Amino acid sequence: MKNFSKLQSEKIFIFYGNEHFYIDFLLQKITESTFSSSADRDLNHHKFYGTENTISEILSACMSYPMLAPKKLVVVKEFDKIKFSKSEAESLIKYLENPQTTTVLIITAESMNNKQLYRQILNTGIAVECKNIKAGDLYAWVSQRYLQAGIEVERDSITFLIENIGNDLLRLNQEVEKSIDYLGSGKKLTLKLISELTGFNREVNVFNFQKELGARKLNESLKIGLQLLEQQNALEGILTMLFRFFIRVISIKQLREMNETKSGIIQKLNEKEFVLRDAFASEQNFSTQELIMIFNKLEEADLARKSSDRSMESIITMLCYYICYEQKNDLN
Repeated sequence: MKNFSKLQSEKIFIFYGNEHFYIDFLLQKITESTFSSSADRDLNHHKFYGTENTISEILSACMSYPMLAPKKLVVVKEFDKIKFSKSEAESLIKYLENPQTTTVLIITAESMNNKQLYRQILNTGIAVECKNIKAGDLYAWVSQRYLQAGIEVERDSITFLIENIGNDLLRLNQEVEKSIDYLGSGKKLTLKLISELTGFNREVNVFNFQKELGARKLNESLKIGLQLLEQQNALEGILTMLFRFFIRVISIKQLREMNETKSGIIQKLNEKEFVLRDAFASEQNFSTQELIMIFNKLEEADLARKSSDRSMESIITMLCYYICYEQKNDLN
């Protein structure tokens, strides 16, 4: 969908998936290609939400004519959250099969895979699935953004951004845009500068936390874990990242035991080498049985987070002790 001018005759677009950055980007481009002026857009740009509006309201907007403009745009967000009857579903399909020629309809949703109706909708227009970018491809994406802006970047500064934000492209793009606006073309982005611009501490992040846990360093991991909570990082997100990290560790261990080479492991796990760096370093520090028990403790920590009156600090502390010292105490 790079050439939006070739889509002028299309009347229906379906953008779905969990990568909201791409969905918002496509919405912006279709909106720009639909209206020739801001006046046309103000009069003919209609937004609906699956949690607030009905199919009848949406179809009414679709079938009415534009005001003082050749086209109108109807955007339906969170479509997968709409509750509709069988007759409303039939009315929607009937419209999609013969849409109003002066209306451009855009449907967005996180998922379009659960119902037969969704499958029918996907066959009626231009459908684009917007998936999260893989962790291993994030570096190239960020690097390209800086290259296009004419900014030289230290490799560690990009890695630092990704380690602190992950694959949330909306947040990542915001931080990249902030640094581009600050520097301007022809300048160099250093690790020190990106740390100052973002406010992220170079030492206190979940990636350093999992690295120290993987090395079974109690004092270091405990210090970072508690600081993460002090910086308002959600325990749920921390536990999710730890689970992913130890999945990589046990996967590497199992492939090692099958005499797989490092390059073969990287290929089988379909990740970039720098993404697996800390997992490779941690693999020899744990037995398979210990890793299985760690997953049990992560589940116990999550259960304690949801259902007990234990403080987040005590849950993190017990988890660090268990992973680093093989403590056998329950976390709940």
